[in-house]
Amino acid sequence: MEYLKKFSLFDNTLYFYSLSYFEKNIIDFNNSLNPKITIIIPVYNEAWYTLNCLKSLSINIDYKNVEIIIINDNSTDETLKFLNKITGIKIITNIENQGFLKNINIGIKEAKSEYVLILNNDVLVFPNFLDSLLDVFYKKKDVGAVGSMLIYENLELQEAGCEIDNLGNAKNIGRTENPNTPEYNYLKKVDYCSGCSLLFKKYLPDNEIIQLDEYFLPAYYEETDMCLNLKYNFKLNTY
Repeated sequence: MEYLKKFSLFDNTLYFYSLSYFEKNIIDFNNSLNPKITIIIPVYNEAWYTLNCLKSLSINIDYKNVEIIIINDNSTDETLKFLNKITGIKIITNIENQGFLKNINIGIKEAKSEYVLILNNDVLVFPNFLDSLLDVFYKKKDVGAVGSMLIYENLELQEAGCEIDNLGNAKNIGRTENPNTPEYNYLKKVDYCSGCSLLFKKYLPDNEIIQLDEYFLPAYYEETDMCLNLKYNFKLNTY
């Protein structure tokens, strides 16, 4: 058996492979020279997660208009060894560990595209997920950012967007519920979406490059701040 686990949902099956699988099987991408979307994946150790994430991307996206940038945050395991076997990706290796926030900012600056997707390295993606995110920008006006439905390994819902109440408390919408529930399966405006899978334009409406605010170092709340800034300061929508 080549895979360790499989996950079936929405009439699709995703697989999680062992590290030994990637010793024998190479992942290939066709990194676009003129990309529409840049996928930024920060990684630190846990090579098997990164490789499975990239494997699912290689199967489930049309990458003719996509570039993939991996920010290797000074990993000490076999991450770099495996990444160097993959064709069609750009690898940036930090000499010192920088953390998630700075890694994302490094990737955004390097992106050649109009759109940027930040993606956690422990995510597996469903078919057409990237087209579905991008389609919101084409069909809706004044879009600031679009996030994915996130599903836990046990197939419970992690979030279908996020909201902030009048006391400033953040809440994952639909957490631990069934992801097939109709009320979570339509496009809607929310306060913010988690940075596990978040698509936005590289530049703000005033042509300033988007960067996560380093006030929030070392981590947490940075994507919330970015989404709220888009929503209230630039009057854009978060989906």
